[in-house]
Amino acid sequence: VKFMTCSPAGGLPLGFVIVSSESEKCLKKSFEMLKQVLSDKAFYKRGKDKGPVLFMTDDADAEINALKTVWPESKLLLCVWHVLNAVWRWLWQGNHQIGKDDRPNLLKKFRSILYAKTEAEYDNKKEEFILDPTCLKYPQYIEHISTAYFNRKHTWAISVRHDEKLPTHSTNTSNYIEASFRVTKDGQFNRTKAFNLVDL
Repeated sequence: VKFMTCSPAGGLPLGFVIVSSESEKCLKKSFEMLKQVLSDKAFYKRGKDKGPVLFMTDDADAEINALKTVWPESKLLLCVWHVLNAVWRWLWQGNHQIGKDDRPNLLKKFRSILYAKTEAEYDNKKEEFILDPTCLKYPQYIEHISTAYFNRKHTWAISVRHDEKLPTHSTNTSNYIEASFRVTKDGQFNRTKAFNLVDL
């Protein structure tokens, strides 16, 4: 697990934790160990116990729950790229029976909610989504979005980040960190076993 922060030079590593498992129990223990080696002035003098203002992660329950336990005062945000990617993958799952030609429009409607900049715009886009003719063809899609996302909009909606003036520095994805992960894991840790046949 890699902790990074954004900077004018790109993603800067703050700490590494090498774990044997990505279970919640293992991650919690590793985060607690990382916390022990931090300075009392860590996180821009907030302190190692208080933690950073926010974390941005993909939608992994074990990681999110471990972070909540170790740094309960930090806000936990979801990377919007991972959110949209998860919705896109859901639309492509055959058992959901979504027409191929309708998938881009369904994703676009959700994306317009995600990128709304104010609470009023969010509410307007959400209503458009629910009443959209294409969306109405697939009640299972509306149900999925309602269950999986609407009840926790504080984690992914850009409007919340604007309203609460969260210090994201206009960075709403963790993609540049993903690129840095590859350098660390493959280049520095020689993770050659992770290459697929085409990479080799």
